[in-house]
Amino acid sequence: MAADLKELQALHVIDSLSEVCLGKDYCGSCEPGTCLIRYAQDGLRKCLKEKILYVSDETKNIPHGDSKLYREEALINGIANILVSCRSCQYEHFEDCIVSVIRNCYEIALFGDVRPYDGSNFHYLTRLASDDMPHADEILARFQQIKKARDEELAKK
Repeated sequence: MAADLKELQALHVIDSLSEVCLGKDYCGSCEPGTCLIRYAQDGLRKCLKEKILYVSDETKNIPHGDSKLYREEALINGIANILVSCRSCQYEHFEDCIVSVIRNCYEIALFGDVRPYDGSNFHYLTRLASDDMPHADEILARFQQIKKARDEELAKK
């Protein structure tokens, strides 16, 4: 099963998405059909409002042609953050889960295309490294840092 809605809110996923964008003044437009980040934000807002995690056909409608520049460090943090919110669902993995949609948007912005994800964070992070993807080490380090902080916070409760 993917992350729950409260966890997505607690991990500040919307804030993480906002940090990636350089702003409408920089690129000139912020349309969901042409902007990866706006598309992901709108999808997440819809899921939070409707209290759902899956949106039919959300993955196939991602604007793959978006060639805007985004904040690279924020993309790295965003991928790590979204992986922490994922439950490594493996056999229950569903591409139209909002967590996958957001990760796909980050990947297109950072790598130029979607990366394979089989429902396992371990496999995903290992594959990034073995494929010599740029920023693989940074994503892993940030993932571990965010996960450790989250686990420590959960242990306090």
